[in-house]
Amino acid sequence: MPFMAACSARKPRVQLGMASACIAALASIGPATANTYHNEAFGISVEIPGGMRTCRSSPPTPDRGFAVLPLDGGCDDGDAPRISLSLSYNASLEHRTTREVARDWCSPMPAKWATVPADGVRLMECARPSQPGLETRLYIGLRSTNEEWFGQWTVVAIQLQCRTDVLHACTRAVGELVRGIRWRR
Repeated sequence: MPFMAACSARKPRVQLGMASACIAALASIGPATANTYHNEAFGISVEIPGGMRTCRSSPPTPDRGFAVLPLDGGCDDGDAPRISLSLSYNASLEHRTTREVARDWCSPMPAKWATVPADGVRLMECARPSQPGLETRLYIGLRSTNEEWFGQWTVVAIQLQCRTDVLHACTRAVGELVRGIRWRR
């Protein structure tokens, strides 16, 4: 299976690992200069908060999201705090609610409802084990595309990876980014 095609594959035990690999691929590409991310295929646009560097993949890699650096650092700096947004179709229809997606993607960690919705899409949040001094959080939601085909759901996953000493600033940046999400109606 090609790498980015695997980003939308559904395997419960490897889902977070696959999401992390997809997010790493997005973050390893050069910075973008635009202040708004648009993705027509998924019907989403995201206003990028000022001061955040945007890292996006370039063709021929499919456009399934982006990463932003809320603090200093470069796109190829693996230690820089980053917030990554990835999109995938839930073609298998195994998940019918955000709670079901969160149960699989966050397992074995518990998930709770996040306080900031993504333009009407409720997100669930979980903390993931990470290396000492780092915190990894996953915010996940499920949105109906209102299309009549087998992949009628979009999974939106936002992963935060941040040093614990600047975690407050990073979580504030997640809220700013989520408030900038707009779905096509």
